[in-house]
Amino acid sequence: MNVIDETRGERRAVTLLLSADLVSRASTISPNLSDLVETLLTEFMNRDEPLRGHQPNAIEATMSLWNTFCGVHGAISDEHSTL
Repeated sequence: MNVIDETRGERRAVTLLLSADLVSRASTISPNLSDLVETLLTEFMNRDEPLRGHQPNAIEATMSLWNTFCGVHGAISDEHSTL
């Protein structure tokens, strides 16, 4: 698993378009919005990135299962014509 370490690497300026109300509310939690967004984004990436690695395998497995099922039983749409 590639855990992102927020203390490594150089920082660069980026542009984010955020709701003015959301920014105002977040400012009451932390005066440094950059650090807050970076911390939350790091947590999200550390939690979500490993799950994304399994997603293509799950899609391939689902397609294979469906193709096997249709090969044996056919699809319900085979019995109905759109014409």
